[in-house]
Amino acid sequence: HLIQTALHGVQIFLSYCLMLIFMTYNIWLCTSVVVGAIFGYFLFSWKRHKCSNCVPTANITTSDHCH
Repeated sequence: HLIQTALHGVQIFLSYCLMLIFMTYNIWLCTSVVVGAIFGYFLFSWKRHKCSNCVPTANITTSDHCH
């Protein structure tokens, strides 16, 4: 849990740095941030994870849940 907490802190720090870069209103820096976000999404979010033993939410009724 400590590693996840540290990585979350790094993510927040980098997010604020990108926000400050974007707030300079330099068109080239703003474009770089947007293009980097698009490229990062393309590289790392292209594949959806499939769960072989997941139950679709449409098939779940209230009797299937443990209260």
